[in-house]
Amino acid sequence: MKDTVIARVSLKTNCELDPKSFAVKNINSGEIREFQHGEAFIKASLSDKLMVVLSEKYNQVSFQGEI
Repeated sequence: MKDTVIARVSLKTNCELDPKSFAVKNINSGEIREFQHGEAFIKASLSDKLMVVLSEKYNQVSFQGEI
């Protein structure tokens, strides 16, 4: 059984977009959690990869964040 954690991800940006425009995605499970007050909490196993993405509200805009 995989070790599961709740990852607390903090976001600092230097762009003009509101941090609420971004989300964090668990690449392995596909789960997406939006940032609120600069933080997002997402379930992950210790081997999962996480990536910053645009919120699903902005499905017509593309953004490729780092894993």
